Amino acid sequence: MTEQFLLLGTIILVGFFGSLFFKKTRIPDVLILLLFGVILGPVTNIVAPGYFAGMASFVGTLALILVLFDGGLNLNISEVVKGVPEAILFALSSFIISSVLVGSALHFLAGWNFLHALLMGVVVGGTSSPIVMSIVEKLRAGGKAKTVLSLESVITDVLCIITAVVLVELIILKSFNASAIAQDLTSAFTTAAVVGFLFGVFWVGILRKFYGKPFGYVVTLAAIFIMYAFVESIGGSGAVSVLCFSLVLGNSHEIFQYLRIQGGSEIDENIRIVQREISFFVKTFFFVYLGFLFNMNALQLAPLSLALIILAAIYIGRTIAVRILVAKEKHFEKDSALMLSLAPRGLAAAVLAFLPLNSGIKIDYFSDIAFLIILFTSIVATAGAFMFGGGVAEETATTGKSDATSRQNKPRVVSKR
Repeated sequence: MTEQFLLLGTIILVGFFGSLFFKKTRIPDVLILLLFGVILGPVTNIVAPGYFAGMASFVGTLALILVLFDGGLNLNISEVVKGVPEAILFALSSFIISSVLVGSALHFLAGWNFLHALLMGVVVGGTSSPIVMSIVEKLRAGGKAKTVLSLESVITDVLCIITAVVLVELIILKSFNASAIAQDLTSAFTTAAVVGFLFGVFWVGILRKFYGKPFGYVVTLAAIFIMYAFVESIGGSGAVSVLCFSLVLGNSHEIFQYLRIQGGSEIDENIRIVQREISFFVKTFFFVYLGFLFNMNALQLAPLSLALIILAAIYIGRTIAVRILVAKEKHFEKDSALMLSLAPRGLAAAVLAFLPLNSGIKIDYFSDIAFLIILFTSIVATAGAFMFGGGVAEETATTGKSDATSRQNKPRVVSKR
């Protein structure tokens, strides 16, 4: 028991000093935490990797919920609305092109079964919400580029999960229904967005009762967990619902004013402060946890060479997607290098890496390759943030919001009832 508390305290301190190091050097703490987890786990076996393996889905989902809640509170709703078309275009083009290129490379160059190869492409086809949002919130890059990158990571998380599950069913049953896939994706997004938005509008009224009083954050967190579970149980995307819910809470004055209804107000600042503290703790543990799960067998020649092929295909696909986005909107040109490099894989890839084996599908080195891709893309994202991120955004003393996302010159109605 003593060792566990020592480990937990050490992880928190590494996360704290890693954050300070980021502010000084622009080297994201994500990579530091990942490598710290690798050292503690598979390298030294101070922490037995198998001890935490069964917690992957729970830890990852908890991190996803809290990161999305934190991100949504600090996103400007007008920027989100303007960025949705570009984010959808970028997410779809990046996901589809990268997945197809990875599948084709593994099929034609490595001799994999095409469906197995395409499954790998889908598993590593999307960016990671926890990692992307953790990095972009601290950078000075253009606000619209940061919004598109954040929204892309949420969209591709859903695309990865649904498409991977469909492909596994296709491999097992040898049947394919394109209309069913389209219907599942549409339902997952629309159901989640509607539930998250309506519940957010309702919860703004609830939070007015807690203004200046204790437990507002705890009750809100409970509501988010319940909403996430409900949306997932009816076939929607819990991640999308959490993002929509938090966007409403963080922008209630603008939203209520637009809808011409009374009641919109800034949420209690104490909720923002506590959220940042809790989010920091969970994100820190999540990235170290990913390092725990890394398999050293992945460093053998066969999986390593396959991972490098996949890595090349991913960034070729992303280059094409960035070019498509820039051709549509020229103002993304100045942030194109950052958007190209900021494509880390994380939660979805880690969880889906075990999907084939759990479904009775034997694919050599599948999980090993997926974890190599997580590590390599995190390194590239770190380098990209350092070189193209424009420096570290300053935080305000009261809210902790970056200068890129703070809502300057906007009227706020603060209710203290």
